Amino acid sequence: VAEGFKKSVEMHGLKYNKLIGDGDYSVTKRLQEIMPYCPNFFIEKIECRNHLLRNYGTKLTGIVKNTKYPISIRNHIKKNPVRFRSAITKAMDYRSKLQYETKEEKIFGLRKDITNSFRHILGDHRLCEPYFCNGPKPNEINYIDEALTTGLLEEFIQIVNRLANNAEKAALLSHNTSGKYIRTIHKALVQDKSPGDVGKKFLISKEKKNDQRRRLMLFNENVPRNTKHYGPDADYGLAEPLENDEPFDYDEIKLKFLNTLCMNNFSKATEYGKVMESSAIADFEKTMFLKVKPCGLYCDLEYPFLGASPDGVIDDDTIIEVKCPISAKDYDNFIDAFNDKKLPQCELFDKKLKLKKNSNYYYQIQGQMHICKKTKCYFVIYTSYWTSIERVDYDDDFWQTKMAPKLEKSVFK
Repeated sequence: VAEGFKKSVEMHGLKYNKLIGDGDYSVTKRLQEIMPYCPNFFIEKIECRNHLLRNYGTKLTGIVKNTKYPISIRNHIKKNPVRFRSAITKAMDYRSKLQYETKEEKIFGLRKDITNSFRHILGDHRLCEPYFCNGPKPNEINYIDEALTTGLLEEFIQIVNRLANNAEKAALLSHNTSGKYIRTIHKALVQDKSPGDVGKKFLISKEKKNDQRRRLMLFNENVPRNTKHYGPDADYGLAEPLENDEPFDYDEIKLKFLNTLCMNNFSKATEYGKVMESSAIADFEKTMFLKVKPCGLYCDLEYPFLGASPDGVIDDDTIIEVKCPISAKDYDNFIDAFNDKKLPQCELFDKKLKLKKNSNYYYQIQGQMHICKKTKCYFVIYTSYWTSIERVDYDDDFWQTKMAPKLEKSVFK
């Protein structure tokens, strides 16, 4: 593979910036070492859909075998292995074919659908999109409360987060191949012609057989005895010797490592907030009958060294900021969480949560509204048991007196 990248310009006049493959990191590592084009040309690794879903099925098998969770839910998961996979593939196919949405909106919607798929299969359809399902079926059992109290839902969220984080790559691959990777390769090899009728029938038959095999093997409990296991990639071959790093290479590698070190240093609370954010936004949309659109980074026109990235934009005047505090996730209501000092950024006023004006969150929201040129922000605190929604208005006097001078001083001192 590495040699193919090195000769791609010579043979085809092309530079490839993406590599589709499984979870094997050795190829990616080799490409980073040889840098086939130039040091600043980054080759992105995209995991294929089948590999992501296969890992997903393996994680679900682990849940089924974990006896600390109720047997009723484990049996429900065991009886519906294909539904977990089809829920993801259906969402990917639907989002990739939407013509009137931007790429960012498709990815945002796909992340929500992937995160909600487990709730859907457990019988909770409150956050399901209309295209996804028609609501609860007759005599359908809702296992979601039991999953919440036993901690199963939280473990699943950690599992599905890997899929959700790959939503952009999965949507891109599904859009470009329509989920038919073999047919796409055939079409490219025979001068832009699709397989004939016989070839298509063969591919359909092979897909059906593969589906049947996956159903039989997903939760296969028959383990042969006395099998020798030499570890993963036993037949991969000998490791290639690494070249000695020159002083220049070493300094460059060290600089790249230091620059990316903080990006990966997420605490458990930060990771939990990232995972729950899409569920919080979906719940807000259902409650407030508003549509939240994804957004990127805003730069301040007056202070170009300042930037803000709110959790979403509602209209020309309104943004949304979501907090999912892990310290309050197990409380039935926000009053108990507040009394136990789990919400230090808020105060209780008339039996409602209100953001303190001296809190870091209030400073953050006022800064976001100023940079984004918005006048309103919905501040949402979300857990699986309760939600608090507060509208915060922009305060220009607060910005001019308490924020702008300190920010200028911190930058230009």
